[in-house]
Amino acid sequence: MKIDDNQLTHLQELVTTGNQRAFEDLYRLFFTRLFNFSMLYVHKKEAAEEIVNDIMMKVWHRRADLNSISNLETYLL
Repeated sequence: MKIDDNQLTHLQELVTTGNQRAFEDLYRLFFTRLFNFSMLYVHKKEAAEEIVNDIMMKVWHRRADLNSISNLETYLL
C-alpha cells in the first residue's frame, strides 16, 4: 500500500516540532511494513517487533533531522 506523500510530509513536519501524536500516527503508519520487512530477516515475531521499536525510537531521538530526509519510507526500510 502506497503511503500518501502529502500526509507523510505533514507528519514529518509535526514530528520535527516534537508533536507526540504525530509520532504515534507515523509509528502506526509504518509499523506493519517495517515489521514484515524485519520478519524477512529475523523470522521471529518478538525480534521483528523490537527492531521496529528501535527504529522508531531513533526517529524520535533524531526528530530534528526529519525534514532533511526526502523519502522517509525508503530511509526507514
